[in-house]
Amino acid sequence: MKYIPTFENFMNENFGSKFEDDYNRFTVEIERGYGWIDPEYVEETWKNTPAFTPFNTVKNEVFKRLIADDMLYFENDNDPDKKGKKVTNISQIK
Repeated sequence: MKYIPTFENFMNENFGSKFEDDYNRFTVEIERGYGWIDPEYVEETWKNTPAFTPFNTVKNEVFKRLIADDMLYFENDNDPDKKGKKVTNISQIK
């Protein structure tokens, strides 16, 4: 049987606690701003935050955690500086 690592095993084997540190720094940056982020800006913001972990390897986990942490919202159509619709599932992100 082929070994398929869980996300946690993958992270521990490849990055250890680096991802946790990266994610914590990332959310601090979001909190310093509006306290929420539009999905369109997640990758760019991750890349602009000092991070060891490449975004493409943790993309889905980042989105899942942002949803769980109540930080992922679309911009308001009338005022992009305000929260719009809350993202509740990764499938809502194009």
